[in-house]
Amino acid sequence: MKKFFKVICEIIKEHIKIIINFIKRNLFRVSLLIEFILPYIMLYVGEYVYSYREDYLIGFEIIIPIIGFMIIAFVDSLAKKLGHRDEFPVPLSRFTTTDDDGAVITDTARITEMIIYVSEVEAYLDRHGKI
Repeated sequence: MKKFFKVICEIIKEHIKIIINFIKRNLFRVSLLIEFILPYIMLYVGEYVYSYREDYLIGFEIIIPIIGFMIIAFVDSLAKKLGHRDEFPVPLSRFTTTDDDGAVITDTARITEMIIYVSEVEAYLDRHGKI
C-alpha cells in the first residue's frame, strides 16, 4: 500500500511539472488573450455602470484599462524573463571574437551554450516557416 501511494505521488508530481511547463511556454499568449478581452470587459463594465447611474460619468471604471495594461506588461516581462516569449533569441553576449588578422575565435567553455543557442534559432525559424 505504501508503494501505491508513492507511485501516485510521483504521477501527481509529473503532471504538475507538465502543467507548469505548459503555462511557462504559453505565458506570452496569456498577455495576448488579455489584450483581446480587455475592450470587452471595459464595454461590459461601462454598460453596467451606465445602467446603474443612468448618466455618462467617469469613475472607478477608468482604472480598468490601466490595471489591464499593467497586467499585460507584467505578464509580457515575465514571459521574456523566463525565455518563452516568441521573439528571435538573442544571446546575452557574443560567442565569438575576431582578432587583428580577421580570424574568428570561440571560447571553448561556451561551446555548449552556443550549440543550444543555434538550436533555439533553428526552432524559431522552423516555427515561423523559414526552414
